[in-house]
Amino acid sequence: MDEQELINLLEKRIYKHANHKIEKYLQEIAVWISKILLSETKTEITFEFDPPWDSSGQILNTNFPFEISDYETLDSFLENEYNGSSRPSFMSGHGLFHDFYSSELDELTDNWIALQVTETINVLLKENNHLILNYAKLREDEESQSHKTQYKTAEEISQLIYLDDILGDFLVIDYPIELKEFVGKMDITLLFKQGHHQANNELKQEKIARQIREKEQLINQEQAKKFWNYICKLHRVRYQRNIPSKIEKNYYDQFLYPLLKEEFKENEDVLNIRLVGQYMEHKFSNSVYFKLINFE
Repeated sequence: MDEQELINLLEKRIYKHANHKIEKYLQEIAVWISKILLSETKTEITFEFDPPWDSSGQILNTNFPFEISDYETLDSFLENEYNGSSRPSFMSGHGLFHDFYSSELDELTDNWIALQVTETINVLLKENNHLILNYAKLREDEESQSHKTQYKTAEEISQLIYLDDILGDFLVIDYPIELKEFVGKMDITLLFKQGHHQANNELKQEKIARQIREKEQLINQEQAKKFWNYICKLHRVRYQRNIPSKIEKNYYDQFLYPLLKEEFKENEDVLNIRLVGQYMEHKFSNSVYFKLINFE
């Protein structure tokens, strides 16, 4: 297999495919930044509470909305506004780095490019392109017999391309930088005009979904409490003593597990036991918690 020929093919076809889809990338960016402007608030870094040995600063939410008129380009927003996330710096005297919104654009762009790679590979497979087929076959043959893997789908071959790093900097540096520099120079007001309608709709749907999840969680919590109280009553009748305030593994294995297996045999009961583990976890050691949420 001519690796350079494969590299040239992939770079050319991925670039061509992505450029045909560039409007979708721009729309994704427009919706993303619109959702931030519509629903999030400004954060600042305060050094007021830093101990003498650390000068990281702490994130402070001002609760003030963003004013779009404060920014000209997308970059002027991304490179100056913190998104509220922090990560370890592993540096003495400066324990945390605080992320700008530009880090979210990095992730969004990388994910979009990865999708374009998969879609391009899918097209090449449909064309029965000999270079991509030979590449997948060669990598299969290189696998040991005990760990032999078949690379058949576009997703599998795409992951292989990233793993082998055959395209070098193209996928992880060069093309992402090109896209981010292009979109970063765009007028943020125009991006907001393009994306705010879809962003509003998505925010409404996310709110509805969140409310549904919260309602389900409350129902499950109540069901878990009721079922746990029932288990406690059965335990008191069977063993003539109250159940411990916190159950360790030995007690679970000797007393609680036999009770559960004997008294609860229906699928619905099994699901309720798992709910008890999930929502009453403060009553169990870690090992008992994992046993309950995986109860069968």
